[in-house]
This record gives sequence, C-alpha cells and structure tokens, in this order.
Amino acid sequence: MLIGRGSELARIGQLLAEARLGTSGVLVIAGEPGVGKTALLRHAVEEARGMTVLQAKGVESEAELPFAGLYALLRPAFDRLDALPPRQAAALKGALGLSPGVESDRFLIGAATLSLLASLAEHAPVLLVIDDAQWIDESSLSAVLFAARRLFADALALVIATRPGTAIELPTIDLRGLDPASAALVLERQAGGPLAPGTAERIYEATLGNPLALVELAGTDPAELTLPETTAEHAFASRIAKLPDAARRLLALAAAEDLGELAVLDRAAAHLGLELGDLAPAERAGLVSVDVDRLGFCHPLARSAAYRSTSSDERRAAHGALASADPDPDRQAWHAAGAALGPDDETAQALEDAGRRARSRGAYTAAASSFERAARLTPDDAERARRLYAAADAAWLAGHTERAQQRLEEALELTDDPALRSEIDQLRGHAELRAGRVMVAHDILLDAAEQAEPDSAVVMLAEATEACLLAPEPGPMLRAARRAWEAQTPLSGDRARFFAAVALGMALTYTGSGEEGAELLHEANKVLERSDALKADPHVLTAAALPPL
Repeated sequence: MLIGRGSELARIGQLLAEARLGTSGVLVIAGEPGVGKTALLRHAVEEARGMTVLQAKGVESEAELPFAGLYALLRPAFDRLDALPPRQAAALKGALGLSPGVESDRFLIGAATLSLLASLAEHAPVLLVIDDAQWIDESSLSAVLFAARRLFADALALVIATRPGTAIELPTIDLRGLDPASAALVLERQAGGPLAPGTAERIYEATLGNPLALVELAGTDPAELTLPETTAEHAFASRIAKLPDAARRLLALAAAEDLGELAVLDRAAAHLGLELGDLAPAERAGLVSVDVDRLGFCHPLARSAAYRSTSSDERRAAHGALASADPDPDRQAWHAAGAALGPDDETAQALEDAGRRARSRGAYTAAASSFERAARLTPDDAERARRLYAAADAAWLAGHTERAQQRLEEALELTDDPALRSEIDQLRGHAELRAGRVMVAHDILLDAAEQAEPDSAVVMLAEATEACLLAPEPGPMLRAARRAWEAQTPLSGDRARFFAAVALGMALTYTGSGEEGAELLHEANKVLERSDALKADPHVLTAAALPPL
C-alpha cells in the first residue's frame, strides 16, 4: 500500500472497475518530479489483472522523434492493424514506420488510433499507461488525446502521468507532497525504525513531503541539510559526484542515449575510450539497472542529474559518439546536432532529411523541429531561409500558428529569392486567414500571386477568394476568383484546376449565378476524385470542404 495516497488509489480503482464494466475513463496525474506519479501508475498496472495493458514512457532526448511514443504504446496491438479501415491502416502504419510514409491529415492518425484501441477493447478490457507525458513526442500525444476525448462505451482506461504545465485538458489529479504524518511514516520505513527527535520535521521542511526526496534524504544528518538546494535531483547529483570519473562519463553517455540499448552504448563507449564495465559502481549505487540488453535509470531525475554532471564539452563528445554508434538515421541526426559547435552543413542536411521523413509520416511537429534545428546549423542565408520556411510549413500543418509565423518572419528577412518569398507570403496569408484577419490575408495573397508561377498563383488567388467569403466581400471575391480561373495555362495540373474551379464556382454561387457556379463545383469534385495525390494533400482537404457548403 502506498502511504498517504488513499484517495488517489480509490480513483484509480474506480477507473479500472468502470473499464471492466465497459465504460471508458481517463485520468491525468500531474505533479512535480519525485512526487509519486510513477508509483501510482505501477499500482494501476498491478491492479489491472485480466486486462490488456499498453504502456509508454516519455524520454526527454526522444521528444523530437516522430511517433516514438505511439510506437511503444501500440506495439502489442500491431497484429490488429490490418483490420482497420484501409485509409486508417495505411496512415497509422506509415506513421509508425511499418510501411512507406503516407502524408496525411494528422487527425486521420488519431482516428486510426481510436479505431485500434476500440477494436482491442472488444476482446478484453484495456489499460493504457503513459508516464512522463511531458516528454512524449507531440505527434504521439496528439493521437492518443484525440482518441481519449472520443472514448465512451469502450472497455478502456487511460492513465497519464505528467509534470505541471503540460497542456492536457482531461480530468486531472494535482498530486502534491505527502502530509507531515505520512512523510514521517515513509522516513521510518526507510530507516527501519523510529527517528531521532526533530529529524522528520527537518527533512519534511527540506522536501515538502516529496516522496522521492524523502527516500533519498532519509539517511542524511538533518544538520547537513541546506535549503532550498536540497532536492531529489540534487541528491542524485551528490551521489553521482562520488563515482569514479569513468562511471560518471558513462552515466552521462547513457543519459544522452534515449533507449538504453547496451549494444549502442557499448559502441559509443568505445569511441570515448570507455568500457561498459566501468558502470559497475553506478549500478552498485542503485543509480542504474542493467537487464539483458537494456540499461535503465532508477528515476528520470537521476538521468537528468547524470547528463548535467558533465561539462558541455563532455556532453558534445557523448552525442558525437552516439551519432557514430546509433543505426537509426533520425537519432544519428539529432545526436550529431547535439555534438555540433557552430554551423555544420553535413549535420544540417541530415536533420533536413529527418524532417522530410517525419513529414512523410504525418509527424508535422517533429518535422518542424528537425527543419528548424537544421536551419540553425546552416551557414548560408539562402539555405537557412529555405529550411525555416519548411519548418514554418510543417508547424502550420501541426496546428502551431504562432510558431509558423515566427519562422516565416525569420525566413523573410533572410531571402531575396522571389519564388521563396512568394511561398512565404502564401503561408503568411494562410496564417492571417485562420487568425480571422481575412482581408489582410486577401491582400497578402494577391500580392504573392503577382510573383508566383502560374499554378501557384492560381492557388493563392483561390485562397484570396476564400478570404473574401469569410469577410464577406462579394465584389473582391468575384474579382479574385476570375483572376484564379484566368491564371490557368494549358499545362496547369490537377491541383491548380481544382482550386480554380472551387474559387470561381464558389464566387459565382455566392454572387447569384448559382447554376454556373454549381457546375464548376461539381467539376472540382471530379478533379479531386480522380487524383490520389490531391486526396492525400492536407492543404487540398481543407479546400475540399467548401463545395459541399
């Protein structure tokens, strides 16, 4: 029994009971490091007898890897993927790297996750457990939350542990430190008997009842405690500082490696002139555990303390060694970035390649981070501007408007290329349109179309037409739509033809020529239906909602 957590244990018990009866439930446990979130998750798993348990754990260094968390969570259910609707199966397989990437709407991946979980729950109640959600990559967390908000009559319970400030709008417990009496019980259990007078009070004052800090400081002389520095991470750092230099450097290397794979660590250690056997003192100190082919830290704060215990030069060396040792190209790129000191063309290219792979899987947030990091490492202004635009476009598709606008402003300052400036202005127009400044968007898009190639100009003018629809401004709307239609050429592709037909059909319908407008809208749908490429384009899917309206 966990001391001092009666109400939280009852809440988890109720959640599991309801799932067994066929009613879905979600619970978020938010609290500072060491407050006992993981212990409550462990209790939930222990109590989930007869249920299918799916688990994932966030790792800080893995936060930019697309769908890493969703892969870990859904791995036991991979054999059910083929039973999903074909488009959902293709999107989810592509996202998880199980088949070639299919660029798709991020909500399709969320819908596929929901379908898979519901299918799994038809056979036995399901418990999903996510620890350290603040470090789960956003693409994964978005898919899980999309599903969580739509669960109702499914035999499924979801428990998420995270730190305060993580934006998860679901039923939440704010987990705080133990009360003084419970803290004293923890200290006595740890010490194996009664404590000297004043000891429990002094340690409670130092820790505010944080269970991990209580355990770490249980053997400390109260006279040696310093406030407010006495924290669990500080306690771990003190233990790490007492280790031999080789063990300390290996701990930092392990902290920089996100999966704890001993084979990767062994190769990386060799690059640094170290051996895995040098970890023995850290293992004896209880900071890490080694199980067959994996290494794990006793707590995320121990990992954090290990990473920070070395100098910046040593951390860069660790990432450089891991870049040489890790077979995964995305991890190679991010480790190379961690090792970089100043601009680096080769690493920037590797990160751009990682961004393209992430985008092809629908992991737009991860793609934006890769492109942005690549831009920071790019010495040439023109190349940096291009990569900043790619970061902005991916951020826009991920739903991060402010982030997209910031990258666009940076890119605009760096480039004189008319074609790129036109693309930047088009995305600026999108952002203004979705922010509600519709006629500002209209003006930006009209100006951008002047500098664009014909097919791109068609799309921009069609978007300016949409802005007028929302204003509403029928006169400018019809003018922009006619310009879009007239900008087509005999060589125009399906994308331009679709947007031109939507724009003019919409404008004619809106301004009173309904029969002629309807014909063009039907034509737009025919163009869309015959093109698989258009149906996979997230920008087109937004516009495709307009003809039915």
